[in-house]
Amino acid sequence: MTNSRISRCRAGEGNSALAGGGILNAGSLTMRASVVDSCSTPGSYDGGGIENFGTAVLSGCTVSNCDAGTWGGGIRNDGFLAITNSALVDNWGELGGGIIVVSGTTWLVGCTITANGGYLDGGGIFNWGGELWMLNCTVSGNSAYGSGGGIGQGPTGWGSGGPNSTIHANHCTIVSNTVHSSYGFPSGGGVWNGEGVFDSHRSEEHTSELQSR
Repeated sequence: MTNSRISRCRAGEGNSALAGGGILNAGSLTMRASVVDSCSTPGSYDGGGIENFGTAVLSGCTVSNCDAGTWGGGIRNDGFLAITNSALVDNWGELGGGIIVVSGTTWLVGCTITANGGYLDGGGIFNWGGELWMLNCTVSGNSAYGSGGGIGQGPTGWGSGGPNSTIHANHCTIVSNTVHSSYGFPSGGGVWNGEGVFDSHRSEEHTSELQSR
């Protein structure tokens, strides 16, 4: 798929597939210079923009303005996912507004994750039980109402994400992310690592906020 646009799609109760508002991939998917915009999933279904159970490679793409009923406003990954020189912008979900890694391996290289939101945890990114590699990425201007305004990893109210969750962040910038909390216990404006391994090498995390209400 090259120079394509998928927009204003919704996986609804009348359809056979309820996950992956824009794309549900269980095979092999390659996208170049394409846009997934304004897609959604209802109720308790995941992957507002894209849900991946197979192998997916995205290059020079944008996933924006998508919303998930639960996990992964922009993207949910349960397979192998490689995203390069792409943007996740203004997506919302309960866990992982921009992207959630539930299992498998995810690579983010030269990506921008910005202005996404988590109704609970992980405004930009949430790693629930996989391995996430990040290189030369910017995570900025994201917000959550539980923990991890920019990035979250570990157990949540949904149960443990497993001790084998791992994030490797190399040469990344994590800046101006925010946690708002209606419960008075905000955690990790930039990064919240509740369980698993967070390995940061030559990355910067600064000017993130915790706000109690």
